[in-house]
Amino acid sequence: PKFTLRASLARPWVGLVCLLLLAVLGWTAYRHAPRLWRQRAWLDWSARQRTLNLLILGFTVLLIALALRSNAAGNDHEKIPMLLTARVVETIVSLMFAIQVSQAFSPEDEPGMEILLACPRPPAWLLLERLGPALAGQTLVALVSSLIAWSMSGGSLVTALLRWLPPTIFMGSLALYMNMSTRRSAFSLALSVLMWWAMSFMGASLIQRWPVLWPLDIYMQPEDLQMTEYILNRLFVTLTGIGLVLLSARILQDEERTLLGASGRRQ
Repeated sequence: PKFTLRASLARPWVGLVCLLLLAVLGWTAYRHAPRLWRQRAWLDWSARQRTLNLLILGFTVLLIALALRSNAAGNDHEKIPMLLTARVVETIVSLMFAIQVSQAFSPEDEPGMEILLACPRPPAWLLLERLGPALAGQTLVALVSSLIAWSMSGGSLVTALLRWLPPTIFMGSLALYMNMSTRRSAFSLALSVLMWWAMSFMGASLIQRWPVLWPLDIYMQPEDLQMTEYILNRLFVTLTGIGLVLLSARILQDEERTLLGASGRRQ
């Protein structure tokens, strides 16, 4: 009872924050969507990005197949809950998408970034043309893998199909924001892997010790708390990830900060 009561204390402010995030994201889409639509023909699907996406997608499929085969063989993964059948997809897809995003942007090591930012088009298109195919590929892999995992473990089909999406959006958005902030893909990659490890293996311990912090657990499970908290957690994690994408787009609008690490707007 004490655990449930302490966890429910965060419910009002999490709901309020989610409403505020929805309002901000909705207003941003209303203001910028028409301009983006007018520039929809100006897209650059680079061969380098296609090759990188295919390689990482192939590695994602391989890891998921190995993990599911290990579970089907009856191996004991109770000590590593992130490798349980029901959690394999969200664990692997979110990590691989973060790696994919961290390698898609590198202002420090990409001379062509200056030319791309000089094009007369909204900087958000740069995010779309690089994140869009990566997310689409991982979504396809995740949906197919989720159906296979659900057939092996049972449970709710809707939860199995959707549980991977919030952590994937958050981890990819975090990698993107760190890339734009530090301008180095290696640093972003290291921080993303560190975050993934911490939340994968210590997230459950976090909410067990401090139940009021359940909104911060990106790998929260339906059985951890009541369904109301679980839904709010999924919404909060997803909206926070989308917010990080918008912050990254804002950084891209400041060309000097993106290319040189110093903003000319402060002068």
